[in-house]
Amino acid sequence: MYKNIYEKMSVAVAEAQYAAENSEVPVGCAIFLGDELVTSSHNICEETSDPTDHAELIAIKKAIKTLGREKIRKCELFVTLEPCPMCAGAILHSGIGKVYFASYDPSFGAYDGYVNVFSHPDGKNTEIYGGIMEERCSEMIREFFRKMRNK
Repeated sequence: MYKNIYEKMSVAVAEAQYAAENSEVPVGCAIFLGDELVTSSHNICEETSDPTDHAELIAIKKAIKTLGREKIRKCELFVTLEPCPMCAGAILHSGIGKVYFASYDPSFGAYDGYVNVFSHPDGKNTEIYGGIMEERCSEMIREFFRKMRNK
């Protein structure tokens, strides 16, 4: 039972740490229905050689399969990095009610960064909250890319 947004974001952070340990960009995602964890995932783009294997897309697919399309509208999505336009589109199409993200992404973010996909009329049904555990997740990403540059 996960009672607050920090406990829920911690699940996504653990997924991001696992991704980093496996040479993936450290992005983790968790989807909750109320206080119950539905699913969690992390980036696997390097593992699968598929640039669309983002944590959010994998989690959304699992949640839809687990809950069925109608129930996913009541879900909350927690992710360690501001969703990109591709993931934001999937969030809107799946009807997820609330999105919480940690780090802002000025380069590819689809809320407060590169573009605001959530400003689309379909985005009015999705509440977005950024900066949850931001410093911890931003440092994880900085450290990952520091290590990659030094290889």
